[in-house]
Amino acid sequence: MITADRESERIVKEYIAGETVFDRVKSGRSAEAFFGQIREMAEHAEAAGLNIDYFPTNFVIRDGLLWYIDYDCNEYMDQWSFENWGIRYWSRTQEFEAYLKEQQSYVKVLQARSHLFMQEAKECGLDIYPYKEGFFITLRVKDNEEGKKLHEALMRNHIYTVLVNKGIRVGICALPLEKVRGLAGKIRTV
Repeated sequence: MITADRESERIVKEYIAGETVFDRVKSGRSAEAFFGQIREMAEHAEAAGLNIDYFPTNFVIRDGLLWYIDYDCNEYMDQWSFENWGIRYWSRTQEFEAYLKEQQSYVKVLQARSHLFMQEAKECGLDIYPYKEGFFITLRVKDNEEGKKLHEALMRNHIYTVLVNKGIRVGICALPLEKVRGLAGKIRTV
């Protein structure tokens, strides 16, 4: 982490290029070569009275070194230590396989929601930024003033969005499919 602004709830972090431990394990390759490094990190965290999030998506491998890319830490509790919890996800264990299965079910839900919204947005001429995948679809606005006006109008119509620079994010992750149906058209008419 480079800096944090608590008041505006922003964090600036350095991008660390590399493969995550999760991707390595998912592809069938062992992460055992990095157990020494993660155990050393865990010892330092425990000595400070903390746990970090040991889930393997939070660790990037670059030049043979393990980088913790999450910013989360909590008061130390033995049940959430690397040895008692994290290690279960650093190889193709039953827990790892169950996580993959659960993750895929959520991906399918998001795909159905995003496909419906994108199709309806195209049909009604709603201007959106290119979308590949994720929790949000972003509407394109001319400038931030227009974005603010539209965002406020949507809120008055009980369509809750997130205002961003030159855009408005629609959280398809939070909407059941039946609420997504017709949403693009409603936004277009606001």
